[in-house]
Amino acid sequence: MKTILTLALCLLSVTSAFAQNTQSITYKQAFEKSQRYSQKAQLAWNDKNEELTKAYRDSSISIFINSLVEPHVFKDRRNKPFSLGSIDKPVVLSASASWCTPCIAEIPAYNKIVEEYGDKVTFIILFHDTKDKLSALASKYNKQVILVPSAPRDIPNTDLDINGFKHSLGYPANYFISQDRQIVSVTLGAAVAGTKVTTEQAYQFNYEHLKNEIEHLLSKTKQL
Repeated sequence: MKTILTLALCLLSVTSAFAQNTQSITYKQAFEKSQRYSQKAQLAWNDKNEELTKAYRDSSISIFINSLVEPHVFKDRRNKPFSLGSIDKPVVLSASASWCTPCIAEIPAYNKIVEEYGDKVTFIILFHDTKDKLSALASKYNKQVILVPSAPRDIPNTDLDINGFKHSLGYPANYFISQDRQIVSVTLGAAVAGTKVTTEQAYQFNYEHLKNEIEHLLSKTKQL
């Protein structure tokens, strides 16, 4: 019998076509501006107002579109440093965690996307896990994916802050970044185990969603 799945998180995608931010600001500035909407979204969620929660969430995410990601220097799980500023291809910068069920569910589709687009796009995943915890998960990913662990000081709660790059939108999250380090789109959520769709349907759902965003990223990159 096929494993039954559902969408534990609604996949949310915000692209440049719907962004509020029309001026180029830094990601750091966008993050600071987005926090007021994130706080309102949390209050609306506490009040069980799903419609208002989504509206504030959309506003929070849209601020990041068209912002410029600074040339952060990260260290991969082998402690090798690299800079976003030195990458000469578009980038998919993801946020993940070993305890995040949707993140794990997304891995097969993510790997397939890396297999198809690894020559055109650099894939980086920032983890809310230390290097020791990440080691057990690393083998599940395509070897082309750059895996970046957190240091203990970087993970005081569920947010990320790795060498100045802050993330508080939840997991999984994918930032699609053009060759000039401008954020083209942001997606949240993935299909996970439940009761409404099959394993194959969940895989296809995640795969097609990621593929559409990659194609959008590459089309925007060609326009630069």
